[in-house]
Amino acid sequence: LVGYLINNSESVIPQLISESESCEKKSEFITGLKKRILRIALPGLVGSLSRARTERSTQIDAALSALTYPERSLRPVLLLFNIAILLTNKTSSTRFPFRHYKLDAWDIEHITSVSSQMPENISGQKAWTEVMREHFRPYNITEEGLDPARSAQHVLFERAEMLLLEEPFDSEKFEAYFSDVLNEYSRTPQQDRDDSIGNLTLLDQSTNRSYRNAIFPVKRNRIIEADKASTFVPPGTRNVFLKYYSCNVHDMTFWNTQDQDSYRRAITDALTAFFDGATYATR
Repeated sequence: LVGYLINNSESVIPQLISESESCEKKSEFITGLKKRILRIALPGLVGSLSRARTERSTQIDAALSALTYPERSLRPVLLLFNIAILLTNKTSSTRFPFRHYKLDAWDIEHITSVSSQMPENISGQKAWTEVMREHFRPYNITEEGLDPARSAQHVLFERAEMLLLEEPFDSEKFEAYFSDVLNEYSRTPQQDRDDSIGNLTLLDQSTNRSYRNAIFPVKRNRIIEADKASTFVPPGTRNVFLKYYSCNVHDMTFWNTQDQDSYRRAITDALTAFFDGATYATR
């Protein structure tokens, strides 16, 4: 909790030292820390957050549902979520690695890419096409009796090859290809692939920008690779790409509206539990 507050304002350290010395009980100090955290993560609920769990959950869910990219408050909420899910596991001694968090730069990443994220310059468009070509390369087969899914992936591989061979690079054809790939790999209607918190997660810039705007299975594979290489991946981010919070864990190809709702619900539940046990309302 102290690490979270210091991350948001290093000038808070003297105040925290003073409060820790003046509190008679550790529980009193912790309550004070959580009140400070509430003002950072969910300032709209300061003075009104209910002590009753059901009402508190409703309040937090409403506040989360109102957040949209690129609001500044998204980062402190997602960071708090990653800390809260560690704290809720009473049998674990795992602590959030603030050293890694402080050393890296962090992005708010869309889980399912949206059309507004299409690369605008030629170099970015080529790089995106190359990533897709490598993803679809295993489907570059010509055996008879291909099922429709593999056939569609084979076509997308060929289109990527053709785009990369053309000189000069055709941005209009790329735009059509980008749209077709996103539509093929999303069961969420285009208008619902939004900037809400259910489609956002926290990720370091180096990993994020190595696959920015890619489709969900490509992002998922990169997260797994980063985790295997001991690159710090926040637990909430890792859980998202492993579909830890989703009901349909058999489908790792898509991130749909049901996945988004389940993920937002998981954030709500974690923060509801985090703010348990203290009075935050003024009434």
